[in-house]
Amino acid sequence: VPCASRTHARVEFRRDKFVLSDTSTNGTFVQADGEKEVALKREEFILHGNGRICLGHRLSEGGADLVWSVKTYQ
Repeated sequence: VPCASRTHARVEFRRDKFVLSDTSTNGTFVQADGEKEVALKREEFILHGNGRICLGHRLSEGGADLVWSVKTYQ
C-alpha cells in the first residue's frame, strides 16, 4: 500500500535547478527517462529532463505517480 504524507516531499528552484527533497519516513522514488530508479530517504535529487516521482512506493508497484519535464533554455 502506498504511503504518502501531507508533507512528503518538496520541489524548490535553486541556482537555476529544480531540486526534489524527500522529507518523509517512507521515501520517495524517482526515475529520470533512460535512467535507473533512485530511492530517496531524506535526500535530494536534481530534476533534469523528463521522469516520474512516486511518493512512498516504487514505480513497479503501480499506483499514482507524478511526471516532470524540465526544459533548459540557453
